[in-house]
Amino acid sequence: MDRSDLLPRATLVDQAFPGFQSQAVVAGTCRLAIHSEELTVYLILPPDADPAAAEAALQYTGEVKPEVAVMPSVSEHVLAVRFPAGSPGERLTFRLAGPFGPEGRQADLGFELERVTTPRVAMDYRYDGGEWLPFEPGSTLPARPVELRFRPVGGADPGQIADRLTAHGLAVEKQADALTARLAEPPPYLALDLNGIPADHGLLTTRSLLELFTGEAPRAVLLNPATGEEQDLGAAPVHVYSTRLAPSGDWAALVATHPADVTGTEVWALNTRSGELHRTGIAFTSLWYQLHWGPDELVAAAQNRIYHWRAGMTRAAIAQTRGDSFTALSPDGRFLAGITYDMRAEDEHWLAPAGIVLHDLEGGTERVLAEGQVRVRIPHSEAPVQLQLAFTPDGEGLLIREPLPEFGSWRYLRLDLASGALEEVPEPAAETPEEWVAGPHGFAYRPTEDIYGDVVVRGPDGRERHYGSAHVAGWLPDGRLLLIRWENARWLRTPWVV
Repeated sequence: MDRSDLLPRATLVDQAFPGFQSQAVVAGTCRLAIHSEELTVYLILPPDADPAAAEAALQYTGEVKPEVAVMPSVSEHVLAVRFPAGSPGERLTFRLAGPFGPEGRQADLGFELERVTTPRVAMDYRYDGGEWLPFEPGSTLPARPVELRFRPVGGADPGQIADRLTAHGLAVEKQADALTARLAEPPPYLALDLNGIPADHGLLTTRSLLELFTGEAPRAVLLNPATGEEQDLGAAPVHVYSTRLAPSGDWAALVATHPADVTGTEVWALNTRSGELHRTGIAFTSLWYQLHWGPDELVAAAQNRIYHWRAGMTRAAIAQTRGDSFTALSPDGRFLAGITYDMRAEDEHWLAPAGIVLHDLEGGTERVLAEGQVRVRIPHSEAPVQLQLAFTPDGEGLLIREPLPEFGSWRYLRLDLASGALEEVPEPAAETPEEWVAGPHGFAYRPTEDIYGDVVVRGPDGRERHYGSAHVAGWLPDGRLLLIRWENARWLRTPWVV
């Protein structure tokens, strides 16, 4: 069959479908049960179709209007239609009708979706026959005998849950509507992967990776290297694998693997003065994202979205963008620099024309500069398309490292942000990895390859002092180090790894 006969096509890809198989429709209506989480329908159009006209012709119903974003593609046009999370019983319809087939042929296709309770496995726990308490993913329990209860949610198959638990080495007992297991000596770490269990409507369980830690929960602490004293700020999430300190030192972004999701990352904000920990609502299902601290907000960019979080917000605001790979923040914290590119014009060297997207974080407006005048390399893998960008210290220009046809070769450009003019500049001096990261008052710490490693601080007198194992977030302006201490760090899980 000619590939063009499969266009336009609407595709729904989700972990909840058996075998992670996509559900696609090229004509007519596909009716499906779907979970209550956020979902994305990808609309793929033939090369000669007008994506703007197709977006205008889209028809959908639901409680909230979806977001629509144009995605990069090698040949076809791809629109990502993102529906926010909803409630069981909600009905969603998605339909495209009009001259959007090859050579302008008429097309009529879509989905009718009914939300159901997201299939998963819930876990409760209790001590000494007391009251059952819901287990919050990412919690750390005391190291004492405990009884666990597993409840199917959203129609998950109890028999297969029992089989999976038995395969994990648990001796389970069947109750009226649940399964129980007793751990006389719970281990420091127990991982129960209960994803992929079928439910009665054909979907599979998701967000059912149940990780049980016992012992001491992760803590955020401030180390004063001059005295060796530590201030305990309070609890930190499990699986923190990256941190980003605000220039003021008052806030830190803690990036952690979602404790119940194999692919998910969530971002927390820690107030280093009060120890208050905030869930920002910024979450990613990809490894390719960027985080920046502006003067008074945390900014994240991923998959044609820019997230803004400020103190006092319960959930980050989301703005759509036509750019991608926003790897540079201007010195005044106002502008993000990213790229836009045309994969359909890729040449034999895997190079494609691109432009620079300048996103104004205050007004939300965007400018595209040097469009088609720079090139990016298409990686032909799951790695993102990127250009190495850096603002000049005065914020008036942008330095660009552009790939050349020969792999491993580059040229260096300066983009004037006022005029849009490009000029070639000499290659900057290569940066060498820092053996020590300097802080105030003559102190410095030694970075490690491990996310959680031995904390070594060198004082002004040149003496080295060891402060145990931790993740080092960085220096505060007052000369203290922000650390994440976690005695169970040996079981750190990064996204996409079980």
